[in-house]
Parts: sequence; C-alpha cells; structure tokens
Amino acid sequence: LEQVLKELTWAPPLTPEARAAVDKVVAAQRKAMEAMRAGIDPGGAVRACTFGYPTLMIESPLMFEILPTPKETALIFSSREIRHVYTDGRSHPGKDDLWPTPWGDSIGHWEGQTLVIDTIAAKSSFPGREGTAVIAFGGIEDVQTIAFLSTEAHFIERLRMRDNDHLENQITIIDPANLTEPWHLT
Repeated sequence: LEQVLKELTWAPPLTPEARAAVDKVVAAQRKAMEAMRAGIDPGGAVRACTFGYPTLMIESPLMFEILPTPKETALIFSSREIRHVYTDGRSHPGKDDLWPTPWGDSIGHWEGQTLVIDTIAAKSSFPGREGTAVIAFGGIEDVQTIAFLSTEAHFIERLRMRDNDHLENQITIIDPANLTEPWHLT
C-alpha cells in the first residue's frame, strides 16, 4: 500500500486504523483476483460496487453534463447516474431525517461561475465496507488504491470551468475517524 500511495499524486492522510482496514481489504481482493485469473471461482469475494460519490468526481472516465436550474444543479453522468445539488437555500436534513446514499446529500450555491458544494451522508456498497464512503482509484484492477471514509465524512467542493476545455474540482474531505487531517484534492 505504501508504494501505491507514493505513486499517487494525491495520498490520503489515513489514520493507522484506516490504513489497516485498507490493507485487509486489499489482501482479500488481490487473493480473489489471482484466483479468478487462475480460473478459480473466488466465492463472491470480488463484487461490483456502486462507485458514486466521491469517486466519480475525483477519478472518472465518465463524461457528465451540468444542468443548472434556479433550485437545483444536476450532474448527469453518461452511466445514467444523476447527482442532485440543491441550490435553493435549504440546509442538510437533521440526523433523524438523513438518508445516506451513494451520492450523499449535497447542497450548494454559486459564487460567480463557481459551484460550491457541501456534501454529507455518502455511502458505498463496496464489499466488506457497506455503508461507508469509498474512494477507489484506478478501477477494479488496482484495488490497492482505496481509501475508506466514515459515514461522518464531510466534503466541500469548488467546481468551475478553468477555461473552455478544462473543468476544475477542488475537494476538501474532512473525516477525523479515518484521516489525520483534512485532505485537499484538485
């Protein structure tokens, strides 16, 4: 894991506990991938997961369209997933009314041409880590490039057009349960 994280241009500041959890899942996934390559059924150890947020916003080959309306900005991905960012001035729901989803609960506002998004309650269906947010870099073949985040993780994004050909997304991830400090990505 250490070598892989060094190769990344962004390395999550994982706590020792979070690093141990990643190492455990990586070992199981690698073993299952080796079994599959050898023609052996690994018994469901490797399963598809919903990537959702934040993976599709950090490292995604998928094209998406941004559709701003007065009350909501929708990010419509070529995979037919839709991320709803409510820009009507609402707050996040209270804990009793919060329903974690693969995209989380996103509220936002516009600062000129920059969409500022605040997201909480993101979860994943990643095998063995259901209910937590997962950042998976590099896809299924690179299962070692994973960071797990608690269900309490908080994401702040600043999405803007840098020029006619480049979209920039600055993300800050705050998760004291799994990160030693806020993690900043661009």
